[in-house]
Amino acid sequence: MAVKQRKKLKEPDEFITLSDRAVRWARENLKLVIALAAAFVLCLAAITAVQAYLQHQRQAAAQALAVAMEPYAKAMDDFNDQKSFTAAEKALRKVMEEYGSTASGVQASLSLGNLLLSREKWGSAQEVFQVLCEQDDLAPMLQPLAWRGKAQALEGQKKFQESAGAYRRAVKLSGPNLARRYRLDLARVLAAAGDQKQAEDIYRELCGPKGDPLLAEVARAELVELGVVPPKD
Repeated sequence: MAVKQRKKLKEPDEFITLSDRAVRWARENLKLVIALAAAFVLCLAAITAVQAYLQHQRQAAAQALAVAMEPYAKAMDDFNDQKSFTAAEKALRKVMEEYGSTASGVQASLSLGNLLLSREKWGSAQEVFQVLCEQDDLAPMLQPLAWRGKAQALEGQKKFQESAGAYRRAVKLSGPNLARRYRLDLARVLAAAGDQKQAEDIYRELCGPKGDPLLAEVARAELVELGVVPPKD
């Protein structure tokens, strides 16, 4: 037993041996070690710089949007306020063009689209909402708003079939409550396109006992306009 113990004590410690090898390797490859360390520092600095830049962009976008929202609110409150409309459109376009990928940029696009719809500038509104609809990273909760905006712009241009397609997309992307509202819009453009049967079917569905009472009232009124007797409550 004592012989085995003395033999064990004479054997080099594994940790010390590995450490010694690591030190020798570092000495022999000093330039490589320095280069790797420098590369790591540069990479870390680049990541920090990008994060700081993105944070600066978000803050700048939020400030620009805040400036634009004052004339936007005035223009939406008074449709005859041409001065506020012009100022809001210019400011919102700037935010959209310079910070389009940020949350503030997306909000500016939605606001600009709604502003243009309010002034019946259908073609310009369609262009704005089309850009949003084509964004792959657009937040899910904003997607139906973008498609509905596009549908409204197409409806304003009397492109009813295309509008119906956009409304269907908005319905598909929406939750149950919002989808029912958009189905009301869909029925309207289908009727305008001459497809009274599909429009009537949607209106009848919205009049069902499980539907929204306010939407059901509108749907009944629309059925009367189509010359159809609405279902009983």
